[in-house]
Amino acid sequence: MLPSQIKNVANSIFGRCRISAWYLGFIIAGLGVMVMALLISCFPSVLAKTSKKLPAIKMEHELQQQPSEITLNVPEPKAPYKSPPVTLKDLPVNLLRLLKNYTYVIKLFGQLISAFAMSGYMSFMTKFMKEQYQLPQSIINLAGSLPPICGWLVGVSLGSIFIRYFKLCPRQICYVMATCSLLGSACFFAVMALGCDKEPIVGVDDVLDPYNMTSADVCMNDRNCNCLDFQFSPICDKATGKTYVSACTAGCRTASRINSTKYYYDCICVTQQNETSAPPSFELKFWNASTTISNGGKSEIISGVCPKHCSNFVIYVVVMTISTLCFAFPVSGVLMLQFRIVDVDLKSLASGVTTVVMSAFD
Repeated sequence: MLPSQIKNVANSIFGRCRISAWYLGFIIAGLGVMVMALLISCFPSVLAKTSKKLPAIKMEHELQQQPSEITLNVPEPKAPYKSPPVTLKDLPVNLLRLLKNYTYVIKLFGQLISAFAMSGYMSFMTKFMKEQYQLPQSIINLAGSLPPICGWLVGVSLGSIFIRYFKLCPRQICYVMATCSLLGSACFFAVMALGCDKEPIVGVDDVLDPYNMTSADVCMNDRNCNCLDFQFSPICDKATGKTYVSACTAGCRTASRINSTKYYYDCICVTQQNETSAPPSFELKFWNASTTISNGGKSEIISGVCPKHCSNFVIYVVVMTISTLCFAFPVSGVLMLQFRIVDVDLKSLASGVTTVVMSAFD
């Protein structure tokens, strides 16, 4: 095999793999989180104190340089405290001690509940906005990424400043956590009223069984269109605002592409027909040769779902950004609270366990 042929084969193989192996990024990111969590859990339990000269030691040093008959009984300085090294065999014992700390376990369980809710929301957020508001995918991606990130950064920053300024104690931090959780949950319930009315789709909502339309009393069967059952390739009649499940359902015979938009013509199952002459087009293959076409209409039919005119999208993005800000407000306080409720020598292990557990929902 020639080198050029080998290169072409490799490009074709890796090209297909890139499409189907996008999930490998999650595996790599998860392994990175696990490694970092292991490094954090291996931090020393107590840092060694820096040696500082005591005033009495300095005074004794000066007196030794100058001859004097005065003798001072200065105590010897204590050696800095050194914690015993933590080995791998201590990990099960320390982990058991951490899990017996019921306050830490309850705190971790509360974080898991919040992470579970946010993970489910983030997984279906783009799909929900796409179905509810019928906006372009670029706008959906922008609205689903930039406002939540900005809300999270602002919430963490404001929460840190608030806790530091008022010097909150652990009990007060718990009150802040409960208040922010209630406000964030209220925002989640509020957006349930910010949806849009569902636009009916011809070929789905007007038949009993979209997967068996051959026996339905619809226009495409009267015209012998021979349409496939539930072939979802929607087109939009801009004049009436109706969406058809496919061009065959609308009875369209010809189509042409102008720039990036595909137009359909001679659609006899549409209420109003196109009077203007169609540009050079190609004949759609699902028609029989014996079908008669009635020309003349006023509809402009393009590919895609008809856009919805719903003003709740901006309000939805604002409310969900406020919800993200509320959930991010007590994050720094949660970390401070974690360090207060565990033993000194278990702080690093608690941080590592929390990181590993929370990474399952990232």
